[in-house]
Formats: sequence, structure tokens, C-alpha cells
Amino acid sequence: VGKIRGKPFPLLLFFEAIFRTSHAFRCPIDAELTLEGIKCGLSEKRLDLVINWVTQERLTFSEEAGDVICDYGEQDTYNKAKCLALAQIIYGECGLHKKALLCLCKQGQIHGAMEYIQQFKDFTSDDLMQLIKLCPHTELIQCLTKEWNGKPPSLSFGLAILYLFSADMKTVGIKLLQEINKGGKDAVEYLMINDPFCSLESWQEMADICLQNGFDKLSNNIMSILRSQAGVTEISEEHDTVNLMEHVFW
Repeated sequence: VGKIRGKPFPLLLFFEAIFRTSHAFRCPIDAELTLEGIKCGLSEKRLDLVINWVTQERLTFSEEAGDVICDYGEQDTYNKAKCLALAQIIYGECGLHKKALLCLCKQGQIHGAMEYIQQFKDFTSDDLMQLIKLCPHTELIQCLTKEWNGKPPSLSFGLAILYLFSADMKTVGIKLLQEINKGGKDAVEYLMINDPFCSLESWQEMADICLQNGFDKLSNNIMSILRSQAGVTEISEEHDTVNLMEHVFW
């Protein structure tokens, strides 16, 4: 059915009508019809209608519906934040927690993202590494690598830095190194002692990265702290699975 100039697209009127009456149905509108309705609304640039449908009507959400809204937000940058918020609702309803978390982070809601991680405890280290790759905000990485509400860090700071440099995100890695460098040796030592995931060899690798990028003092501090720990006289390959915490408690 074609569109008449100055008049709403007939298909859009159809979806408006069936979505508006969805509360009268015992079963919500199915996922396929929901997806097609959302596509139709967005193609007519009626994000206002889509927002109303997603938040008010009885629909059946799907991953595809969330993806379509995210893609629309990439094209319509003015409404990107609204699209991310909508997609987050859909992904959350579908139990797609990794995608919902990414939407939160892309909206800049870092504290909300941290609460989400605490609420849904099924995020792995790999999941969070993928998250910082897709959304490399320094504030997010700092929150993930520190205690949060009395709970241990979700990610190892040392391993996060190594990951950033290996994933061609050197600029973000350098920003984080600059921040930790400001705190001096005490801050570095606290960070290392409270990182149960990073092996001795990984810390040595991080010291090398610091040296290569102009953080000579930070590199020296890391190596000095490693050598000062009981039982650490030389870093070698055979120690690659031993972490700093084990030496502290020997």
C-alpha cells in the first residue's frame, strides 16, 4: 500500500491500531509483529510512537527488536541516547544482560552499569573485557578495577591494561597509567597487592609497557614492589601462574 502525500503511511496506522488495543488481548502482540511494527515506526521517523509502544503496550520483545532500535540510534545521533535507553529495556526483558549492560555504558551511566553487574552476577572476566573493548571509557575501567560497595574489583587492573595495549587501544591504556601514576608508589603498591588475578610475569610485562610509553617512574615502582615481596628474587617463566597475593601471605 503506497503512502499518500501528507497522510500517515497506512501500514503505520495498522500497527498503531493493533498496538493500541493490545491491552484488550489476553496474549500480548507476538514478537514478529512487534518487530515489524517497530521497523515501520522507525522507517517513518516516528520514534515517539516506538517509545510509547515499548514502554506502554503489551508487546513481545526480541533481540532483533533491540538491535533495530540500536541501529536507528547510530543513524539518528540526536536521538541516540533515547534509542539506547529503549534498547536497554528490550534487552533486559529478554535476559540479554550483556547487551543491556553495553547500552547503559554507552549512555554514560557508569554507576548504573556497576549496579547492574552487581545485580546480575553472571558476568565473566571475558564478558567485561569485551565490554571495555566496545565501550573503552576510562571511568568505566576505573570502576571495574576498584572495590565497589565493599565488594572486590570485577576486573584486574593489570590485565585490563595489558588487554588494552594488545587490542590496539593504547590511548585509553595511557590515560589509565597517567591516573595511577599521579598517586605515587603507595597507590601502585595498593593496586598490586589487591589484584589477585595478575601474575608476576604479567606485572613485569606491564612494567615494560610503562617503560616503552614514557612512564619510567611507574615502571620502576612496579619492579621495586615486585622485588620487595617475600620470596621474589627474580621473575621467570616458571612463575607465570603465581600472583602477587600468594607471595604476600607466604
